[in-house]
Amino acid sequence: MRKATIPMLIFLFVTTPLLFSQQTENIFTDRPDKTELPEILYKNYLQLETGISYEKDNSKTDLKKENFYLPEILLRYGMSDFIEWRFELNYSKNNLLSLNGNEHQSGFESPNLGIKVKLLSEYKMIPATSLLLDLDLPGISGSYYKIRHISPELRILMDNNITKNIDLGYNLGLSWNNDEKTTTGYYSVSLGYSPLKYLYIFFESYGYLDNSSTADTRLDYGLTLSVIKNLQFNFSSGIGLSKISPDYYFDCGISLIIPM
Repeated sequence: MRKATIPMLIFLFVTTPLLFSQQTENIFTDRPDKTELPEILYKNYLQLETGISYEKDNSKTDLKKENFYLPEILLRYGMSDFIEWRFELNYSKNNLLSLNGNEHQSGFESPNLGIKVKLLSEYKMIPATSLLLDLDLPGISGSYYKIRHISPELRILMDNNITKNIDLGYNLGLSWNNDEKTTTGYYSVSLGYSPLKYLYIFFESYGYLDNSSTADTRLDYGLTLSVIKNLQFNFSSGIGLSKISPDYYFDCGISLIIPM
């Protein structure tokens, strides 16, 4: 606990003055749900979105799986009114518990470099729409998670405001694993409700389908809480609906936006 406390104290020491001395815009984030927003981060603003998550799979009687992400880190920068740069890095720990013994792997996953480009603003029935291109980068991560080739993912992000307090977000995407020569499709649909100015609640369905296995389908729910406009806390939890999905997971985190 002591090792974990020191970085947290440093984080609070550095960021606390920023929270109260800087004039910032209201924060909106791409976590904790899996449906990415089409909105572009404000120009010349930097946003840190970080958290921890845990998932467990008990579907097989002779094999238990646990996955930890400690932490998940996403940095976003508003380049212009239409372009946002992104960098993502996660530290992963995986435990495989079987009758024949236990196996443990840990390390940084391949870093991810991305760009989000705004295509359309919402107009009547036409959704706000953006494109998100992510690239998993080879040769940088820990040995267990290292990849040899750049692996891209392309996603289209859409959102409609149904009422002043209710919105519907949805994504469609494809990713290519150039090491394993597989292609995976992705979808997500998220219904969000904001009963209070500082509180947002969502319910979501999302899933993956590649050319080598059955569909991985999941449901989750969660909330975000913005006590002050440039700082947000978030929580989510979910379950798997198919055999290859984890039984359950939970995620919690914090996000901060600052002008540059």
